[in-house]
Amino acid sequence: MLTDVSGTDAHAVIAHLQAIKIIGKKNLKNRSRDRHVSRSIRKKGRSVIRVWECRIHEKKTIKRTIRMLENKGFNKGCISKRT
Repeated sequence: MLTDVSGTDAHAVIAHLQAIKIIGKKNLKNRSRDRHVSRSIRKKGRSVIRVWECRIHEKKTIKRTIRMLENKGFNKGCISKRT
């Protein structure tokens, strides 16, 4: 069991772990806000398609988004397929 962390990288490790904790909290808040906003939009009769920035360039995400738009009635000619 590790009881003491010392050395050159110790502070970097601790800072990294603290950053991970902060980012985790931020992501939870973002997801909660997204759910709230999505509900509000759906109550108005609209549809919501949410794509996270970190996944915007994945071909799977692009194809799924295009398919969802087409299912909602968007004309295939109006959707640009840049893959």
